[in-house]
Amino acid sequence: MDKKRSAGVLVAGITVIAFSSFNFFIILRNFLLPALSGVKDERFTVGLMGAIIGSLLNILLVVSGINIMTLKQWSRKLAIAVLAISCFHLSIVSYAFFDMLLRGNHFSPWALLKVVEFLVYIAIIFYLTRPKVKEQFK
Repeated sequence: MDKKRSAGVLVAGITVIAFSSFNFFIILRNFLLPALSGVKDERFTVGLMGAIIGSLLNILLVVSGINIMTLKQWSRKLAIAVLAISCFHLSIVSYAFFDMLLRGNHFSPWALLKVVEFLVYIAIIFYLTRPKVKEQFK
């Protein structure tokens, strides 16, 4: 029996790949490359562990996003788990951005992007847990 994937599964897979690839390259540009090149700035040292963990999460999301489109059950479960962890992380990051805004610092478009990313991840988790979508992965 040949499995048929819905357009929603395709969109979810592509969205996961797009967001996680973008995040991976931002992490690479802002944290990992300066740290590897010997920059001794305090913010890079503090953020390096978060950057390494974030990179691993984003790599896992790319792998699961690719395999979601091939309807592999493990990839759906992995995506839900990693997206949930990412949502937890994004809620902390978003809080920090908005706390800075409330204290009078300038508004960062990055904060808005993180809120949008959080909402998209919640929507994907919700979608991947629907019974009709789960059926496609069996």
